[in-house]
Parts: sequence; C-alpha cells; structure tokens
Amino acid sequence: MPGPIIVTATDRALFWLAKGLVLSTLAQRRRDGIRMVCFDLGLDPTQAGWFAGQAVEVLPPPDPLDATRLEGFRPYMLGQLCRPYLPDLLPGHDAYVWLDADTWVAQEDGLGGLLHVARAGLAACCPEIHPAYSTTGRNAAPTQRFWARAWDEAFGPDAAQAFRAIPMLNSGVLAIPAAHGLWDRWRAELALAIRRPLTHLSEQLAFFRAALDRPDIERLPAQWNWLANFCPPRWHGRMGRWIEPAYPHAPIRILHLAGAVLRPNYLQARMLHDGGAYLEPGDLPAGLELPVRQEA
Repeated sequence: MPGPIIVTATDRALFWLAKGLVLSTLAQRRRDGIRMVCFDLGLDPTQAGWFAGQAVEVLPPPDPLDATRLEGFRPYMLGQLCRPYLPDLLPGHDAYVWLDADTWVAQEDGLGGLLHVARAGLAACCPEIHPAYSTTGRNAAPTQRFWARAWDEAFGPDAAQAFRAIPMLNSGVLAIPAAHGLWDRWRAELALAIRRPLTHLSEQLAFFRAALDRPDIERLPAQWNWLANFCPPRWHGRMGRWIEPAYPHAPIRILHLAGAVLRPNYLQARMLHDGGAYLEPGDLPAGLELPVRQEA
C-alpha cells in the first residue's frame, strides 16, 4: 500500500495562507514521496496552477453527503464535510493527514510526529487546551458558554450540557490510519449532525463525539496544533523559530493561524511560513497589505 497522504482544501481568499502550508511541507514531501491533495473550493486558474507546480494535486471538492441540499450549507463547508470520508475519496494510502489551509508546519517533526503516531495504529489530534490559552482562567466561563451554544445548535441541549466544559478536539490537524475505526464512528456522528441545520462547527463536533472516549486516540500537546487565536506564539530570534510563550517554551511544531479577524495581525507579525517571504502582492485579498520590512 502506498504511504501517507496530506489533504487540505482552500479557496482564493485563503490562498495566501495555503501557499505557506504547501511550502512548509514541500521538502519533506519530496524527500519521503508523500502525496498531497488540495480540494479546490474556488481557486482561480493561476492559483491552481501554482499548487500544481509545488507537487500538489488540485481536485474538485467532493460532496459525499450531498450537502448542497442541506439547510445552513455554505460552499466552504465542502472542505469540512469531506474529512470523515477521505479513505473512500482518496483510496490506497496507509494514513491520512488533514491540515487546514491556515496551518503550516513550523518544525519537521510536526509532520513527522503525526506520521509516527499514525504508523503506530493510533489517530492523532490536539485538544484545544494549554495554560497560555485565553480560554482558561477567567475566560473559562465565557468559553463554556460559547461551546454550549455551539453544541446546542449542532446536537441539541443534552449534548450542550454533557460536553460544554470538555476541551474541544480540534479537527484542523489530524493523522488517522486508513484502517482505524474512527472513520466509521465519525461518519455516524456526522449523519446525526446533518439532521439539524449545518453550522460552521458541525463536522468538528461530530469528530469530538466520535473520538472522545476512544483508547486508540493519541492526544498530542498543543504545539502540534498551536491555535494562535487563543494565544500568539513567541518568536525566539536566536533559535529562529516560534515557541510557546509559557515555560518550557517548547518549539511550535504546527502553527494554526485561526480566526479570520486576526489575519491582519498574523500578517503584520510575520507569523507565516518563512515570515511570509513567499507572498506576492497579488496573493492577498482586498484589505490586507504586505508588511513593510524594517531595515537592519
């Protein structure tokens, strides 16, 4: 059986971030012969051509649930709802790595760690929890209220009561063996979710329910899916890498630039792969500008 595959999805609005993801994995993909696929959620031809030039296959977005007919559907959701079906959509691989378009691999062992877990027969994911995150301490109560609303909308009040206080399992960075039992359970939970109007979090909440109590899930430290919207990482100039802002200041392995309203901040802080040096003026959507480089 061929080796692992990396899968992502993007439209033209997130192309500038997806470029960083692609480039941050390029050396490892070429060295180890790892296939990468991007589902096209609305790229223009030039953008799709750029992906092809970086050894990324651009494919039409699948719709295994016929989701376009569902209440609450929005086109970007095709990049979410396909995830439980990856072994069927892209058969023939021993492990499936999903990386959101707004992530990038900051250290080689970011991708390497995911694959190590998958080769051991476990599914890898990250809980949304870290002492430095803004969702802890005084903010724990509003965070729980947010999740109570999200659970109620997607699965109803009983789910809201049961799960509101449990840290979320984020589905933006995953590695799952092809033969893992999580796939079937995830599909079953998603089938329940789509009985209600779709929400932005329907797929992730279905993943949480599927994965929560399984013993064959490896819950990785936050450095493997550092959610910058909860706490920006710190730049260590001497080491030339992003690190967690709290002791022991471990290197960030995979940086997740989540939160659309924060993207201008990420851009100005050069929190992108290679500081955003790969960006060209035409890459950025309206309202975003390349940061001015400071003279040394």
